[in-house]
Amino acid sequence: MKRTLKVLSALVATIIAFSCVTILDGGQTVEAASITRATIRLDSSFYGSSYDASETVNIPLIVTKYSSSDYGYYYANIYDENDKKVAYDSGSISNLSVGTTNVTVFWKISSKPHALGTYRLEYYTSYDSGGSAIFYISTASGKIGTNLKWTLDFDGVLTISGSGTMKNFSYSSDTPWYAQQDYISKVVVKSGVTSIGERAFRDCNNLQKVSIASSVKKIGEYAFADCTNLESVTLPSKLTKLNSWVFDGCNNLQTVTIPISVKSIEYGAFDDTDLSVVKYKGSKSMWSNITGRKYINGAKVKCSMKNLKSKTSITSSKRQKNRECALVKWKKKSGITGYEIMYSDSSNFSDAKKVKVKKASTTSKVIKLQWRYSTYYVKVRTYKKISGGYNYSDWSKTKKIK
Repeated sequence: MKRTLKVLSALVATIIAFSCVTILDGGQTVEAASITRATIRLDSSFYGSSYDASETVNIPLIVTKYSSSDYGYYYANIYDENDKKVAYDSGSISNLSVGTTNVTVFWKISSKPHALGTYRLEYYTSYDSGGSAIFYISTASGKIGTNLKWTLDFDGVLTISGSGTMKNFSYSSDTPWYAQQDYISKVVVKSGVTSIGERAFRDCNNLQKVSIASSVKKIGEYAFADCTNLESVTLPSKLTKLNSWVFDGCNNLQTVTIPISVKSIEYGAFDDTDLSVVKYKGSKSMWSNITGRKYINGAKVKCSMKNLKSKTSITSSKRQKNRECALVKWKKKSGITGYEIMYSDSSNFSDAKKVKVKKASTTSKVIKLQWRYSTYYVKVRTYKKISGGYNYSDWSKTKKIK
């Protein structure tokens, strides 16, 4: 019986001992009877605040320590939209002076900027449950070289502004907005920017709209490659060439608008796309002058302009006595800039040569022939200079030069 009483007495003493002990984060223990609980609150200026992705987030906490015997820690945890803890900070209450202390903890910037989105802050102490607050990373911004600036807003609009050329990128991961590229739904390239660098927007899988200023004269290879949600693009009015692989892998791309300034389309520009319609700002005759037009991969071409109506006809095509030249004559037309002659020793005009006659009043031209005894074929059309290029009439009927 005495032994049983001793055991019960020891158990009660143990329970009492534990009831007088508080276990804190980090393994610290203090006697509960000696603790005056520290409290924590958040400065009201922080609620709903917005930051840029490249900024350090400053969290202004107010910790009140009631006595020198207060121990423990204060905490600030940050969670993203998926409830994943993305950052945390803490500090020792024992290191604070008695009274109210303004404490600022930081979500610091590493080599990778913050992701855009809504974040939740939870703050508390070892004794006080504290509270929570919402804040936002609403923009991301930076420089591209010395003259260009980029800004990505909360709506997913990436804006490129400034003046001059954009540098090329060896990999899409080299772009300054790479960490944010899943948020990009629209790209706006402002007036003053003269080029888009290679791979600039590659792998922006949520990109749906593109707006490019007329100041852009060059778009680099792979610039929009693998943008799988891009369905249509209007190219800038001063662009002269569509480089290889520009839209490679844009498998939902169905429509592209091409200006009359474009003179060539390079191999693979539209590989692995769903391109079905090309809206060309010029006429059929102008489209026929574009080299590499076969690389639209069978898409239907819709021309917004009509060919010139001032079609001419050849009146004479005679070889000269030395057989190394021929004199070609045609009917004069008004309201035009000049004439274009095309000739070849092949009836289908493969490897044909073209010669421009720059005066509308001229109605004849001597052309040089490479082969003295081959039959040549020649045809003529009128042209007129317009903004951004030249419009042409249909070709005249073909004449032989024997």
